[in-house]
Amino acid sequence: MLVFLPSCARVAVVCISIGAFPMQGSAYFRKSLYMPAMTACTQSFLVAYYSKQISRGKKPKVVIVSAVHKLLTYAYVLVKNDCLFNIEIFNKNKWL
Repeated sequence: MLVFLPSCARVAVVCISIGAFPMQGSAYFRKSLYMPAMTACTQSFLVAYYSKQISRGKKPKVVIVSAVHKLLTYAYVLVKNDCLFNIEIFNKNKWL
C-alpha cells in the first residue's frame, strides 16, 4: 500500500528514524520542551527511564528526545481527561 505524506511529515519521519530532534517549527517551543525533559531525566520522575535506556546503549540526546515525546504524550492524556499530574499513575502506566 502506497501512502503519500506531505513534505513536512516526510522530513519529520526521516528525522525521527535517524534519532535527531526535528528542526521544524518554533525554536522557542523546541527549547521549552527539551529543557524540562532534560531536567526530568536527570533529577525527577524519569531518572529510572533515563538510566534504563542509557544501559541499553542509547545515546543521551536520543533518550532526552524520547523523554520529550513521553512528556508530550502524558500532557495530552492529562488535558484530554481533565485531571492533574499524579506520579503513581505515571509510574503505573508503562506505555507512556
